[in-house]
Amino acid sequence: MKINREAIARAALTLLNETGLEGLTMRLLAKSLNVQAPALYWHIKNKQELLDAMATIISVVATESLPLDTISPEKGTPFWQTWLHTWAQALRTTLLTYRDGARVVAGTYVTHPAITTHLETTLRILEDAGFPPDKSAQALSLVLHYTIGHTIEEQARQGHPYPPDQNPYATPTSPTTPTRHPRTTQALNYLSTTDPTDQFDQSLNTILTGLKSTLPT
Repeated sequence: MKINREAIARAALTLLNETGLEGLTMRLLAKSLNVQAPALYWHIKNKQELLDAMATIISVVATESLPLDTISPEKGTPFWQTWLHTWAQALRTTLLTYRDGARVVAGTYVTHPAITTHLETTLRILEDAGFPPDKSAQALSLVLHYTIGHTIEEQARQGHPYPPDQNPYATPTSPTTPTRHPRTTQALNYLSTTDPTDQFDQSLNTILTGLKSTLPT
């Protein structure tokens, strides 16, 4: 295999599913590529650069998975809302493909023509809907950060090694009781029993509704 930045990043994503982010080291990565660790540093200087390269691949996969030709808003739903919702869903789905995928992407700097084109298209759609440039940037950033943050929490809970009957998310062990804390108990019950995809979509719809209210009249 020819060693370059992309090949190293793809190998790291494969290794990520085995080790998780905490266990991903340059030494293990070099071993998986049958090279010595110093060979990696010709292409990637440190782990942050590695994460940037991995995040770029994840982001490109998410962008290229968008069903651009089939996006059709429901009656009464603005196109820009459907566009942002579809993008967020595609990003979440891609992040969930990789163990700790959301943690990998968080805080990284990604550059790729496909990503730049997607961002330009999204900002144009928001501009056409009436959002000023600053509000368009805020809307894009808000949806991106919500998607990453929600998925970080979702993947963290998936990784907890609790036996089914001892999962504190399903049966909270805090002093919360239905009689003393009925609202908290109800909220915890909802969060522990509602499908994560439904939670994601419902909260995203709330965000998009809020963004709609900021449109100039």
